[in-house]
Amino acid sequence: MTSERQSSHRRSLALAGLAATALVVLLATAALADSPAPGSPAPGSPQAGASGPPSGGSNAISIVQKTFQPSTLTVHVGDTVTWTVTEAISDPHSVTSGTYKDAASSGKDFDSGVKLKNNGDSFSHTFDAAGTFAFFCAVHPDTMSGTITVVDASGSAGGEAGGGIPVESKLLAAGILVVVLVLLFGWASVYRRMNPGH
Repeated sequence: MTSERQSSHRRSLALAGLAATALVVLLATAALADSPAPGSPAPGSPQAGASGPPSGGSNAISIVQKTFQPSTLTVHVGDTVTWTVTEAISDPHSVTSGTYKDAASSGKDFDSGVKLKNNGDSFSHTFDAAGTFAFFCAVHPDTMSGTITVVDASGSAGGEAGGGIPVESKLLAAGILVVVLVLLFGWASVYRRMNPGH
């Protein structure tokens, strides 16, 4: 191959690399734009645009040893949440609203008392207002706590900061940026090695 052909071949490789990088950026951007935010319904679903619970979801929380499963739940105003012991231990449990660090507010919205001990024992509470409600076990406050988010018909949880970009999307965007920068600097390095005079 002549020197001129080698130079042309190198430039073609460098341009192909830049084109591949641009393609990765376009595909990643399209994937990020088309995917719904975590926890949101798919476009066109009955709850599109609302941040309420998934349709057909359960308003049940299991008390499994020293954990609430799930520890977070989203429900609609008027829904009833039921906590049930499904894996009992020797200690009893409670379902108490608030946080154990704020004794003044603990139990103001609901409190089962320390009586949930055996498999099948349960406590239910109906949420009549939108908002975010913390809860904990008074016996095991360090390991057993959670949050119920209650949304109104519009999908709004009163008192919550609205909107914003989900953390998962920010992390995905940062990862894409890192990959693109690595590819661009890599191709620039290859180009400089192939074309030492430039």
